[in-house]
Amino acid sequence: MKTLYRIEHAEAKTSLWYDSSGNKTDFILSLDGMMSAGLEMPFDPELAGGWLSSVGDLPDLCNWVSSSDVEQLAVAGHRLFAVDVTAHRDIYGHTVFKREAVVSSRQLPFAALEAVRA
Repeated sequence: MKTLYRIEHAEAKTSLWYDSSGNKTDFILSLDGMMSAGLEMPFDPELAGGWLSSVGDLPDLCNWVSSSDVEQLAVAGHRLFAVDVTAHRDIYGHTVFKREAVVSSRQLPFAALEAVRA
């Protein structure tokens, strides 16, 4: 089992680029000055079929979102989750998993992310 970290909308389970059905939304572009907004996330058949982006540790997540990003994401209903999974893949510099591999998921305060920045 491995613990991964992911930011997603708490209720809709959407990411910054895609909705929960895999449709591209580019939600990240609707926010002001997001650190990762310039990253292109085109449809990729390798990731089709329910693969969800994550990172393996909180310090790595700091490479994707800034402190000001976190503030905007929180207002928009996104939360930080620690997800324990039975299966995952490392691809394109990040880790992906499928919901059916999730054993447990718990919401963490964004302060946990800010603590590793200090």
